[in-house]
Amino acid sequence: LIGFFIALLSARSLGGFLSISMMFATTLVLIFAFSMLNQTLQKILSNKLLGFVGFISYPLYLVHENALVSMIVQLHHYFNWIPGILLPVLPILGIILTAWLIARYLEPNLRKLIKNSLLKIRNKLTTQYKLIKNE
Repeated sequence: LIGFFIALLSARSLGGFLSISMMFATTLVLIFAFSMLNQTLQKILSNKLLGFVGFISYPLYLVHENALVSMIVQLHHYFNWIPGILLPVLPILGIILTAWLIARYLEPNLRKLIKNSLLKIRNKLTTQYKLIKNE
């Protein structure tokens, strides 16, 4: 609800309460709020496809724009006989696969690496602090 009120307050600077983005955001907030009370909506939102999209959403957000545009341009350059409406299909599938690989393998391993590195640094600093303190 707090997010909804913040969205209402910021709507004035983004085109008013009847802008497309405001109506979309309001709809999402209402669906989320209603899903807390409705079992059928909870089942729909628990769909595996939606879970998959949620799982890859952040890596997909990070890599989609530049990579997608670049791949579509290159694909059109080398295969100009492909109809324009079909050009994005292969790049979209490639970006989804890339986002899944990042979310499934790269992020967890990178998280472990960073965590272990920070723990080593903390342990070294703690040891040095104890040595200085005991002097």
